[in-house]
Amino acid sequence: MTRGPVRLDVAVSYALPRTGLPAAVSFRKWVAAALKGRIREADL
Repeated sequence: MTRGPVRLDVAVSYALPRTGLPAAVSFRKWVAAALKGRIREADL
């Protein structure tokens, strides 16, 4: 049986002290740069 498309939403939470980890804004900028030019939505 064929299924329709699945959309995945990802959330990142910090479970430890943030010392040495990037701020959420910096992390979002890094992810955007890493995904630039890549397919963001696809049929799996």
